[in-house]
Amino acid sequence: MKRRRAEESADGLALMTSSVTSSVFSRCLREQSQESAGSLYIQTQERSDVVEEEIQSQATVHQQMIFGDSNSKTMSFT
Repeated sequence: MKRRRAEESADGLALMTSSVTSSVFSRCLREQSQESAGSLYIQTQERSDVVEEEIQSQATVHQQMIFGDSNSKTMSFT
């Protein structure tokens, strides 16, 4: 009888330990996933900013090529 109670108690303890471990592991994975998603969002924003700066730079270069640099002589169409 005592042995059976001890086994049930041990099984209960193992089940409880497994449940707590699973819960903690699940929470850690969820937090890690959220951190990864946040990091990915920041990286995407940074890359977007770099791309936007590059587009703006290229637009400026093309505008200078088309309309001439403000420091150069004024173009005359006669």
